[in-house]
Amino acid sequence: MGLFRSRRARLQRALTRDMRLLLPAAPGTDQMLAAARLFNPAATRIDGDRIAADAQQRVILGAGFEIDQDLRRAAQLPPDITVGYFVHIAPPVPLPARPNEALTDKYQAMKRDVVATTRAQAKCLINGLATRFAGTAYPVPEQADQPLHADVYTAREPDAEELAALVARHVPGLVPVQTEWSGRGVVTLRGEGSRFDVEYWPPPVVQVPLTDDATDGSDPFTVVTDVIKPSGRGLHALIVRAAQPARGAGPDLARALGQVALGLAADTDGVCMDLFGFRVLRPDDLVIR
Repeated sequence: MGLFRSRRARLQRALTRDMRLLLPAAPGTDQMLAAARLFNPAATRIDGDRIAADAQQRVILGAGFEIDQDLRRAAQLPPDITVGYFVHIAPPVPLPARPNEALTDKYQAMKRDVVATTRAQAKCLINGLATRFAGTAYPVPEQADQPLHADVYTAREPDAEELAALVARHVPGLVPVQTEWSGRGVVTLRGEGSRFDVEYWPPPVVQVPLTDDATDGSDPFTVVTDVIKPSGRGLHALIVRAAQPARGAGPDLARALGQVALGLAADTDGVCMDLFGFRVLRPDDLVIR
């Protein structure tokens, strides 16, 4: 009994301290893997029900475990949570050829950078999964405090007239306004009383890789370039943005923004992405609990 209590106590502490994904119901490994591949097509199933989110297995989503009523109450979790997943991070920082070099400031700085980047990717992974399975995730990445938005990447280049007509089909009443980015070719469309702004960003500003070299999941545009093969000039972006922060935005607003962004993606043969770096397939994918 002592060992059992000790295990539950450790699990309770982990549910309040460790990086975790909490869901109302287990979606099944196949569904979870399909959702993870919207974040990185290289995601794969390993060791039974665990999922490696990248080709190098730096971020691994553990197998789901049951959260009963007593554990849920002790960890002060939402009342509908029944299953949890922990994240294991194993950044591959190769040891130098000479052991003494591992003690250098340069090596330690590189190690810290890799760990920070990997943790940021892990936070985006679990929060994107949480939105798709009506759950919650901790910690929340800084993206959740940005204005709610969805980004549409396309290889098509609209001229000014085409852009105005395209946006008007989905968000009427917007007109171009000057911003600090206007001099770099960015077109910002706003309208009094409109819930959304729409921005057009040209290839010199949109930082998307033009080759297939970054396919290990380290680049946030892996999903985009897996679907769209950029031309030599790069990709264009249409950003649909609301004024409210993503975390706390109402479900109706999030779904409406998703409908606009998916409509623009359909009209331009583009790919719609959320703020966590997941491909958006339906308006509900933008609803953050």
